[in-house]
Amino acid sequence: MRLHVIDTDPTSLSANGWLEDLSKVEKYVMSDEAYEKREGTYRQWARKKREEDPTWTLQKEQQKLRNQRKNGNNNNNSNEYDIDDAIAAAKEKMLTTYASFECVRHVVSGSRCEVNPGGKRGVVCFVGKVKDTAQAGEGEEEEGKAEEVEVDLGKDDVVDMPPSLPCGYWVGVKFDEPVGKNDGKTPCGKILIPECPPMHGSFCRPDRVICGDEFTEIDEFASSSEDEEI
Repeated sequence: MRLHVIDTDPTSLSANGWLEDLSKVEKYVMSDEAYEKREGTYRQWARKKREEDPTWTLQKEQQKLRNQRKNGNNNNNSNEYDIDDAIAAAKEKMLTTYASFECVRHVVSGSRCEVNPGGKRGVVCFVGKVKDTAQAGEGEEEEGKAEEVEVDLGKDDVVDMPPSLPCGYWVGVKFDEPVGKNDGKTPCGKILIPECPPMHGSFCRPDRVICGDEFTEIDEFASSSEDEEI
């Protein structure tokens, strides 16, 4: 079936091409007299530049600004240093926070938990700490890299984690669904979450983990009724 519509409205914009032909649209035009009376216009700025330099052109002005920005980047790096210092300070503060046992005092190994952002639920399998390699002895570092750890799920156990992760406390979580980052192994291959399927494990910072019995496994069909099913 083909439908053909004829626009008979005499005031219609689409029928007379006003929506496509911009030449039919009345435009605002300012007279030279009115433009001269305005302050801060390009014409006034260009006139002042030509009074200072009769050979001035807009292209020369643009090149001058580009050169100034280039020289400023080469000669004045104080802002960049300030940014780098701020980033370093924030990182140091974060590592200091995660170095204290207080940050994991609320975490109980073996308990149900929720990890945010995302509301991902699972079980806390361990609480671990990565030692500062600058302070750890060489023997301890080599032992941590080579040894596979059997994780005891006791409530107060803290597992020594290998230095392949940033230092500080970590929480090992086995998720109910494949929303994790790994299969329970650290980047260097150490098993910390036993019997963990792929993409069900994750090592999270403690402030992202909330423990509680209310974080039961989510049943996607718990709220559905017969009327909602097809």
